[in-house]
Amino acid sequence: MKFTKNIVSFFSIFLLAFFFFISSVSAQENTNSTMPIFVEALIPENQIDKNHTFFDLRVIPGQEQKLQLKIHNDSQKDKEVVISPQVAKTGEGGNIDYSGINAPLDSSLEHSFEDMISEQQVVNIKARDVVIVTFDLNIPSQGFRGIVLGGFYIEEIVKEDKSMETTTNTVQIKNRYAYIIGCKLRNDTEDIKPEFKLRKIELTEWNDFPSINAELANVKPEIVSNYVYEGTIINKKTGKRKVVFPEARFSMAPNSIFMRPQKIVLDHFENGTYIYALKIRDGDRIWNVEKEFQISYSQKKSVKERILREPSFPWLFLWIVLVGVILSTLVCILYRRNSDEK
Repeated sequence: MKFTKNIVSFFSIFLLAFFFFISSVSAQENTNSTMPIFVEALIPENQIDKNHTFFDLRVIPGQEQKLQLKIHNDSQKDKEVVISPQVAKTGEGGNIDYSGINAPLDSSLEHSFEDMISEQQVVNIKARDVVIVTFDLNIPSQGFRGIVLGGFYIEEIVKEDKSMETTTNTVQIKNRYAYIIGCKLRNDTEDIKPEFKLRKIELTEWNDFPSINAELANVKPEIVSNYVYEGTIINKKTGKRKVVFPEARFSMAPNSIFMRPQKIVLDHFENGTYIYALKIRDGDRIWNVEKEFQISYSQKKSVKERILREPSFPWLFLWIVLVGVILSTLVCILYRRNSDEK
């Protein structure tokens, strides 16, 4: 009976300590996520929708304009921030991204936001102060069709190693937070229907699993917002569906590429020709796109070798085993102590 009470007491203390730890971590994350910097766009007269807090501008060919950001430092310390103009891209999750991720743009892109705007700036902001940062926007003389999409990515610079700065004239930069102000440009209100193409499709590895990666391109200067796709991978010779992926929503920046990985069981794919088929919907509008690709013995061998060469470390399994060992040890100690008392 006493042993049972000891076990119950131990697990009660363990659970209380565990939940206290989780609460502490959560509180710390909430504290750290408080952003001392606030950024606002100073909206100009050629703003299309005055209710938008980002730049939504109607521009004309050859126009030169100043775009201004008002940056507030509400903290007790001086801050150094870098403001980087970025062209909008499509992230791996099917989202529009303005942070400068390493994602490809489609070859159909004719006019990039980064080509129209002046370069990134680094500014120092005193504690409890406000600064206005100005960028130069230059529209091509020939103008452009559709939408040019980009944004300003604002992040804090933290100098972590002062000795490194004096000896090597370099500093380590670590992101503390990020703030984004979007910028959408258009010459006219022409409604351009999106068009999709499948670019490169290949067998490779993704997160240490065999994967078929497909590049879906939005080849028009138009934003794709909250569309739906579904698709299949079919063996061309047998007509058998090897993979069916269910409906999912996605968005895409103009003239960008959506890198879509699809995990597979490698042994289920024999050598040969396959068809990658997608059905895309936006309300009543439907696009069907497909492309053939090859899977060969050498490709499968290469993927297997790379996966075996770079195994992912099973951290979750390690933690489960470690916690199990600790709990087992403590139970044994309590049991022996209870036996000695008897």
